[in-house]
Amino acid sequence: MLALTTSMAPYILVLGMLRTGIMRKHFLVSGALMAIISNGIFGQTVSIGVKAGVPLIDSTSTHRPFNQDESRPYVVGPTVELKLPAGFAIEASGLYRRVGNTTSYGLLNNPFSLLNRVRGNSWEFPLVGKYYFRPRAAGLQPFVGTGWALRTVQFREEGTSTTADQNGMIRSFPFRNDFSSDLAVGAVVAAGLRFRAGRLAVLPEVRYTRWGAANSILPRNDATLYLGITFENVIPTRNDRSLAPNGVKLSNCCERPLPPQRV
Repeated sequence: MLALTTSMAPYILVLGMLRTGIMRKHFLVSGALMAIISNGIFGQTVSIGVKAGVPLIDSTSTHRPFNQDESRPYVVGPTVELKLPAGFAIEASGLYRRVGNTTSYGLLNNPFSLLNRVRGNSWEFPLVGKYYFRPRAAGLQPFVGTGWALRTVQFREEGTSTTADQNGMIRSFPFRNDFSSDLAVGAVVAAGLRFRAGRLAVLPEVRYTRWGAANSILPRNDATLYLGITFENVIPTRNDRSLAPNGVKLSNCCERPLPPQRV
């Protein structure tokens, strides 16, 4: 009973998403695909590593007067890729970037001024289906990919507003506010190369994401140049217990011989 429940878990998850209607449009294809392959990953090649990138588009969603972009010029996070037959693969990542800006302005002949600093921790979770144009054993493999991504940002806003009261006294009022953005969904397209040397692979890649909505800092259009470094391993099959951790079949010489029997 437990084994049956475990094997049906991916399908129950997909059906639950369809019943609620939440994000049905965006995750129908990705969810169904993950449910189909989840029971067939044994014996496949898995790559685990890290991916880092630099944005090719300004991080701020708008260019306003008195607004200074202070986002970090990098993206980094772990990545996992599952190789499938016929040159296909699925990649899942968790990508972090530090975003923020500072806004300051004042009025002529008026004591009013405002200093507003916003900082945010952005996490993106893309799920990308990939296709490699050359065999897996080739040293160089071009690839293309497409899929969906989720993004959530935790913001902290703090600053000071300065004004004058009716008596002409200058007063400053500090403020601080913590909030989170709505969960954003984006469509992803990607293209790159895979350089392979043994179990090590290096993957330069250009990726474009079109988000469903922009917020106060991050734009809807996101283009990033990535460099990934991964290591491959083979998941042993359920019935084959003679595989070493690196996927190599153990020889009979490693087995303990039976003791001789007396006649």
